[in-house]
Amino acid sequence: MSAGPSLRRFLHWARVQPDTAAIVDESGELSYAALESASRARAAALSADGVRPGTRVAVECGYGTDYVVALLAIWLLDAVAVPLDPAAPAERRRHQVRQAHCTAAVPFPHADGIVDAAVLDVVSGRVAAAAGPPDRGEPAAYILFTSGSTGLPKGVEIEHTGLLTMLDYFSNAMGLRPGDRMLAHSSIVFDMPVPEMLVPLTSGGTIAVAPSRCARNPEFFAKWLLAQPPGAAYATPSQLRLLLPFLAGERAFTHLVSAGEALPAALAEELDGVVTVPGLSAPLLGHLVDRVHRKPLLVRMYGGMAVLVLSLLAVRGSGQLWIIYVVAFAYGVLVSTPARQTLLKDLLPSSDAVQARSLLIATREGVRIASPVAGAGVYVAFGGVALAVLGALTLSAAALLIGSVKVVESEPDPVEESFGTSLAAGLRYLRGTPLLFRLTLAMVVFLGGIGMLETAAFAAVDHGLGRPAAFVGVMASIQGAGSALGGLVSGTVIRRLGDVGTSCVGYGLVAVGLLLCVSHDVALFLVGTTLIGAGLPFVAVVLGAAVHLYAPARMQGRVNATVNTAKDGAQTLSLTAGAALIGVLDYRVMYLVMTVTTVACAISLLVRSIPAPEVVPSVADAQADAGPAPDAAPAREQDSGAPTGEPRVR
Repeated sequence: MSAGPSLRRFLHWARVQPDTAAIVDESGELSYAALESASRARAAALSADGVRPGTRVAVECGYGTDYVVALLAIWLLDAVAVPLDPAAPAERRRHQVRQAHCTAAVPFPHADGIVDAAVLDVVSGRVAAAAGPPDRGEPAAYILFTSGSTGLPKGVEIEHTGLLTMLDYFSNAMGLRPGDRMLAHSSIVFDMPVPEMLVPLTSGGTIAVAPSRCARNPEFFAKWLLAQPPGAAYATPSQLRLLLPFLAGERAFTHLVSAGEALPAALAEELDGVVTVPGLSAPLLGHLVDRVHRKPLLVRMYGGMAVLVLSLLAVRGSGQLWIIYVVAFAYGVLVSTPARQTLLKDLLPSSDAVQARSLLIATREGVRIASPVAGAGVYVAFGGVALAVLGALTLSAAALLIGSVKVVESEPDPVEESFGTSLAAGLRYLRGTPLLFRLTLAMVVFLGGIGMLETAAFAAVDHGLGRPAAFVGVMASIQGAGSALGGLVSGTVIRRLGDVGTSCVGYGLVAVGLLLCVSHDVALFLVGTTLIGAGLPFVAVVLGAAVHLYAPARMQGRVNATVNTAKDGAQTLSLTAGAALIGVLDYRVMYLVMTVTTVACAISLLVRSIPAPEVVPSVADAQADAGPAPDAAPAREQDSGAPTGEPRVR
C-alpha cells in the first residue's frame, strides 16, 4: 500500500520522536508511538471489515483523539475518510453517506445507528447512491461536505497532495517547530479540523484538544486557554469576539490564524493588544480636513497608501510583522479621515445629496460582498504578491479618479479660535441643531444595542439552526445583498417620507428582521437577515444626508468625525457586551433586547416633532444656480453672521 504524503510525514516523526506527546486531551496524552499503534490497530479492524484502497469510510465522531486515530487508520489502508457530524439531522447524514457512496463506517460506541443503516443500504443496493465526487484514480484524502445552504450538501474531494501543501503553508506561516502545541476545537465537518490536527503531527508538534464544553461556554474556554496555552490556534472572528472579554488582555496564543469570515480591523488590533489610534483620533482628523483643501489631501492619501501597500511584498516571516502593522495603521487613518464625505458637500448640489448617499451605500455593500471572493480568487490563483500589487493598483486608480474630478472647493476658514475650541466645534454644532442631534442620538443608541448582533447571530446559527460556523458567511452575504437593495431605494423613500419617517421605516424593518431571526426555520431566519440588511441603509442614509445638508462645508469634517466617533464607540461597547452576555444569556433574549432597543429608537423620533432646519447651501448649489463663470476664482464661503452652532443659509 502507498501511504499519502501527510501520513508518511507523521510516520517519520513517529520514528524520530516516538515518546513525544502527539495529542493531549481530557483523558490524558498519547505519544507518537502510541498514536501510531492505535491507528494500526484500527486499520487492521477496518481491513477485516472489508475496507480496501479507495473505499469511502464514514467517520461519525467529535474532534479529538478518536477522529485522529480513525483518519490515520483510513489512510493506512489508502481509503477515503468522510467526516460526518453526529449532531446533524438523520436525513442529512443519510444523504451524505449515499452521495459519498460510503461502503464502510468506523464504529463508535455512542452512534445512533443512522449512519450504519445508511451504509448497509448503499452496500446492499437497496438505495441508489447519489451522484457524488468522481473517482479520479488516486484515492482522495477525505470528502468534505458543503453546508447545504443553497440546496442539498455537496461532497468535495480533498486530495493528498493539496492537503500536504496546505499543511506546510500553515506550519511555515506559524513558524511551528517540533514540540510546539496547536489547539484543536473545530467540528470535524468544518474545513479546519484536519489542519488543526495534522499541522502538529506533520511538523513534530502536539495537538492540544479543547474540552467539548468549550464549544458552548466561552468563559470556560478562555479559562482553559489561559491555564494551558496551546500556542498556535485557528479561530473565526466570531469565535474570537466571544473569547476576548474573558481573556482579559492576557495572551493565550503565540500564533493565531483567523479566517472563515471577514476580520474587522478593530478586532485584529484588539487581538494584538493595540489601541486603534486612527479611530480615537477621528476628531483630530476632522479638524485637519476642515483646515485644508480636501481633493489634494485625498489624492495624496490614496497615492501614499498605494505605495505603502507594496511594502507588504517585503514580508517574509514574523520578523517583518511590523510592516503589516504600519500598513494597517495607515489604512486605519485613511478610512477614519472624513475627507470623502466632506468633499461631497462642495461637489454635489444639495438636491442630489440624498440620492448620492443612497447610491454610495448600495455600491459599498455590493463591493463588500464581491471583494472578499475576488480577493480570495486572486490569492489562490496568483498568490499574495499579486494580491498586494492589485491592492496598490486599486488605490492608485482611486487617486487618479479623485484627481480627475472637477470641483470648486470652499476655501479653508482662517484659524481664529484655539485648537481645543476648534476640535470641539463639531459636538457644539451637533448639539445646536436639534434634528441632527436627535438623529445622531437615536443612531448611537441603536448601535449600542445592535452591536450584539454579531455574537447573537453566531449563537443563533449554531444553537437555533444547527448549522456550522461557515453558515455565518452565507448570512453575511444575504444581509449585504439586503443592504445593497435598501441603499438603492432609500433615496426615494426619503423624498417621500422625510428624515424621521424614513428612519422609522428603517428601524421597523430591522426590528421585524430581528424577531424573525429567533425562528429555527432557515427560510424565516434568512428573510429576517435580509430585512435587517435592508433596514440599516435607511437610517444610515438619513443621518449621512442630514450631516451633508445641515452642516456648513467647513464644519463637515468635525461634525462627521463627531458622529462617527460616537457611532463607533457605541458599537464597540455593544460588541464587547454581546461577547460577555452570550455566556449567561440565551441568544433569543439578546435578540429581544435588540428588538426593544430598535423600536425605542423609532419611538424617540416620533414622540416630539422637530422641524427640519434650513439646508446650508454649498458651493455646488451656487454653481448650479448661476452656472460657471469664465475664469472664475475659487469660491470662498462668507460668514452670514448667524450665531455659531445654528443652521444658516449662505
